[in-house]
Amino acid sequence: MNFREILMSAAALSLVSLLQPAAASAQGTIRVFVGAAGQDSGFTEKGTDDSVLDLTKALRGKKRLMVIGSPAEADVVVEVESRDSHHEVGGVYTYKDSKGKTQAYTSTKNERTVYATLRVGEYRHQLHGEGTTWTQASQRVASQVDKWVDQNLVRLIEKRQERAQ
Repeated sequence: MNFREILMSAAALSLVSLLQPAAASAQGTIRVFVGAAGQDSGFTEKGTDDSVLDLTKALRGKKRLMVIGSPAEADVVVEVESRDSHHEVGGVYTYKDSKGKTQAYTSTKNERTVYATLRVGEYRHQLHGEGTTWTQASQRVASQVDKWVDQNLVRLIEKRQERAQ
């Protein structure tokens, strides 16, 4: 081998070593589809489309997850089932006003909850996230999805390889 052949061989090996971690990393990326339950039939719950957008945005911020547009190609499907809003009483407080008269008030907060189902094949896992805004509730669902994927990563990759064969 002459010097040029050695140099070309070294460059080729360097390129291969650079591409291998990218391929391994791509294999460790889990593809997630987010949709509203009942979307296929045309019937959805009020507000679920907004929560689908919030959840999609929150999942895009997760390193291991890649949001895709097709449930058929997804490793994990997350369906937003519904959402709910309710007031919670934080407590009753009393104080004396400027005239010395005792006054009372209750502190309340508006809790919003997003309900979703995570699906992998026939497996189903119920999720819900709470927050003071719909976006915050969706972010909490996204964190649960990310945690669940992290705990089940090896099996998810195995299932993807089984489907490919």
